[in-house]
Amino acid sequence: MAGLFILFLLWFNHHKVIDGEYTKLTIKMPHEGVAVIEEKERIDEIIEAINEGPRNFGTEKPFYYYEVASLIFENEDGESEAVHYKLKNKNIKIRFGEVKTDLNFEQEDYRS
Repeated sequence: MAGLFILFLLWFNHHKVIDGEYTKLTIKMPHEGVAVIEEKERIDEIIEAINEGPRNFGTEKPFYYYEVASLIFENEDGESEAVHYKLKNKNIKIRFGEVKTDLNFEQEDYRS
């Protein structure tokens, strides 16, 4: 049983949250509109921040108490993957907790 727990911890801390080659990122922020990023280098930086950020279990309050943005990654084949970005602490919500990212998105990127 302890071995299974250790395997889970290893998986939790090292699995890729976003896996794939994406060419477009749509950010839907509440109250600010939508941003679209198509710069491959910037998208790769964001994916790396999400995949490499430190993880923690749980949250202070249930997830639905937080204001969140949607980050939607899309590839050239039309496939997509989405995550939720918590505005208050700039973390990405994952199944068993959060990934600390400190990601910032520029105000001028948004359009109504």
